[in-house]
Amino acid sequence: ALSNAGTVLGDVGADFNVFIGHQVADSNPTAATHNVGMGYQSLSALTLGDSNVCIGASSGYAITTANHTVFIGHSAGEAVTVTGGSNVSDGTVGIGRSALAALTSGSYNTALGYRALETFEANTLNHGENTAIGYYAMQAATTGTENTAVGKGALGVGALTGDANTVVGDNAGAALTSGEKNVAIGAYALDGGSTETDFNVAIGYECLGGSIGTEVVNDCVAIGAYALDGALVAATS
Repeated sequence: ALSNAGTVLGDVGADFNVFIGHQVADSNPTAATHNVGMGYQSLSALTLGDSNVCIGASSGYAITTANHTVFIGHSAGEAVTVTGGSNVSDGTVGIGRSALAALTSGSYNTALGYRALETFEANTLNHGENTAIGYYAMQAATTGTENTAVGKGALGVGALTGDANTVVGDNAGAALTSGEKNVAIGAYALDGGSTETDFNVAIGYECLGGSIGTEVVNDCVAIGAYALDGALVAATS
């Protein structure tokens, strides 16, 4: 093993690493093993973490002791350290420019695409287990657990805090914030709901895509292009 000054340290436990680039792993990771860091300041703070793969400028920049993460792309996973007092970020995957760039806590998140899950930070409840695939997919999400978004801008505009939403399609569920347990399949499906939109099923182009806003619209099922696409309001007795 070598120090960041290039001096030989001998066998101190920092073995089987590959580091290429200016200021890569420059915190003397004397006990880190099986890591790959490539790109300016990639894995810059690494000390004890193992089996991380970070490729791209500032990718995995703040990782200290997290293990088994993959960050590929400029600034991907740059805020991950060793969250929550333990390695709860282990196994996180972020591929794409700024994918999971703000993540500090939360585990088992997968982001694939330009700025996918970019602002997701989790919270003291250690939210995670989200999957975002596509350009800007879940880009503005802040917390939330067990959400799946596939498609350009899917779950991408609202500052999502809701859980267990599954959306597939261009801008599907784009504005959801605290809405939860919704299923939306199709471009622009359920793209107008935000805070009080729960337990809905929308299948089809622009299905349930009307101006729901903050109205309480729950337990609806709409199937077919433009089904229930008009503005919806809460029912009154």
